[in-house]
Amino acid sequence: MKKTNNKLSEIIKKYNENDFFSFEENKQKLYINFAFHSNAIEGNTLTLEETENIFTINRFSEKKSVQDNLEIFDYKSALNFIIEQANKKVIIDETFIKILNSEILKNTGSIVKTALGMVDASKGEYRLSSVFAGNTIFPDAKKIKSLMSIFFENYKNIQDFNISEAVNKAADIHFDFVSIHPFYDGNGRTARLLMNYIMYINNLPFIILKKESKTEYFSAIKRTRATKNINIFRDFIKEQYYNQLEQEIKSIKKQENSKNIFLSF
Repeated sequence: MKKTNNKLSEIIKKYNENDFFSFEENKQKLYINFAFHSNAIEGNTLTLEETENIFTINRFSEKKSVQDNLEIFDYKSALNFIIEQANKKVIIDETFIKILNSEILKNTGSIVKTALGMVDASKGEYRLSSVFAGNTIFPDAKKIKSLMSIFFENYKNIQDFNISEAVNKAADIHFDFVSIHPFYDGNGRTARLLMNYIMYINNLPFIILKKESKTEYFSAIKRTRATKNINIFRDFIKEQYYNQLEQEIKSIKKQENSKNIFLSF
């Protein structure tokens, strides 16, 4: 654990020394990559280039479904929402969570009919019935209010952390949120934005969970849930984050070297 924390501190130091996160162009690329992978994990078929077109010029892909295009378009709004809120140091409460989820599902959320009434998924309304994914059955809908109250209490303090504390807190909020699964849709995408709300508010780059790591990602959640050992998920997040930043540093350095070679002629 200590070795992992040291590695993360070193890579962040290297990242900051090169001032990568202060450049708007690099931030934008980071956000686009995050949105692409976060939605691809849930089955969205847009490419990274098509995602970039929606983020930069609001151009939808004619080759892909309206649903897939709107998911990225809405995720852009949701991402902008958390950045705006983080800049104001807004606390995470029920209003915050419901607005965030409603931004994600603004144009794609459906009406869910239950025995207890209808739920409009596009309005950030909590679910009224049971949901499950594979063999995982999430908490009874009657418990959501009380579970979310505990959740908000646990995440009242989310800033002024060192690197290791921030990443641990980011992993924890992600795991706790998906374990409650308060909404009918968008829980994973909401959890990944909440994770990065904590990163941003602590002046750290976003954590990108790659679509290629989907199996390992879901496995880490299941193993954490089965063993009740949060360090499994924390270690997974830290490893992904380290690899992401290392790759990003190499990529940016390569681009800078290419520019320098061009300018030397």
